[in-house]
Amino acid sequence: MASSCAYYLGCPGILVKSTLKNDFVNAVNYVTKGSSGVHMTLSMTFPDLTLPQSVLDGIRLLNEEFPGLFRWMGEVNLVKRVLFDNAHRAVPLAAITKWAPFMVVLRERGMPLAVHADLGNDDAPT
Repeated sequence: MASSCAYYLGCPGILVKSTLKNDFVNAVNYVTKGSSGVHMTLSMTFPDLTLPQSVLDGIRLLNEEFPGLFRWMGEVNLVKRVLFDNAHRAVPLAAITKWAPFMVVLRERGMPLAVHADLGNDDAPT
């Protein structure tokens, strides 16, 4: 928030990290301004998949503040190559094995999960 960077592609070296701020802004806008007859589905975009232990707390907080409004999770970044210049790295396998607790909550709620996963790079195809 304190950065003068307006778009991550123009700011290599500036840390890009997941946060609840955008989810709160979207929910407040939805609650206060409505959707003008357009169907909207609010999505939780905060999860940092490298820190799965933090995801349940974020889900709980959004549900406490905005009960029943969030019906989707994503797009969350498994690996997003374009963010590598902003300190993003692919989620390690060890972190993925710890997703089970929040995946249970998503399954119980029938909540879809949209994942961004770049599957290759012409310069480094592995």
